[in-house]
Amino acid sequence: MGASLSVFFIGGGILTLTDSMQMAWLGFSLLFSIAAMGRFVSAWLLLQMHDPDPRVPKQRGVFLQTIGHFRAAWKDKTFRQYSLFVASMQGIVAISAPFFAVYMLEGLKFTYLEFVFASVASIATQFVTLRFWGRFSDQFGNRLVMIITSCMIPSLPLMWLFSDNYLYILAIQAFSGLAWSGFTLSTANYLYDIRPFRSDFATYAALQAALSAACVFVGAILGGTIASHAADFLAWTGWDSVLSSPIFVVFLVSTVLRALVTLWFIPRSVEPKVRPRPQLLKLIFRIRGFNAISGVSLDWLTVVKRRKQ
Repeated sequence: MGASLSVFFIGGGILTLTDSMQMAWLGFSLLFSIAAMGRFVSAWLLLQMHDPDPRVPKQRGVFLQTIGHFRAAWKDKTFRQYSLFVASMQGIVAISAPFFAVYMLEGLKFTYLEFVFASVASIATQFVTLRFWGRFSDQFGNRLVMIITSCMIPSLPLMWLFSDNYLYILAIQAFSGLAWSGFTLSTANYLYDIRPFRSDFATYAALQAALSAACVFVGAILGGTIASHAADFLAWTGWDSVLSSPIFVVFLVSTVLRALVTLWFIPRSVEPKVRPRPQLLKLIFRIRGFNAISGVSLDWLTVVKRRKQ
């Protein structure tokens, strides 16, 4: 992640330099080319890897068995409500997420380097506060962290309406990082806690991820539709004198919907019973990626000792 953040700054520097020379197209071409070469190298390195364990023979009917596992998992009321909450929140966030960059670059006229610093303010805060939220959730439970952070998240788009001061934007991004780090960590922990003991964790994780991906797709399409008609809506209602940018309509819609999802989930959330967990260092979160608006992405890693033959 340190390397990723470094490249983030380098990319912003390249775009700022080429844009000052009226050659922004060259900067983007360089970035896309470097990214493509990096992915080719990554793919080549992946091909050099091997699995030391013997391959398990393929089994027939795995797909149908998986569908059956999905149906069984969906009957779990706690898991179903949790999945609908997380997927709905991510889908509603996707309504406004693409437009923060548009607003900073087109509305506020940020340079690419200023945009990078604003983005890194959120990402860096997430990395720093993950440890705090981890200790907090260990002491008070993941449900409380989910409630606190889900109450913080609806205010994030709304804050952009009050000022265009650069330091204020950095403060908003830092607050966003604080909220998203706790939300991401607590929802991942919560899923681990609510699935039945000795059940197939992959089934629960896959079902929740699939539902979230579908909601993000719908949310992004909805956000684009709202943005396309925002200017006409402001002119029709006469709010164009109050809201200086049509993008603010998207932010307001996302704020209201985030709040409604949070209000729906809070009375339905339950604190799961304490269940057996792997010992220290047996269960590891891996940060596999980050997003300047909607937080870090975590993967599960489990470390177990190989049985002696």
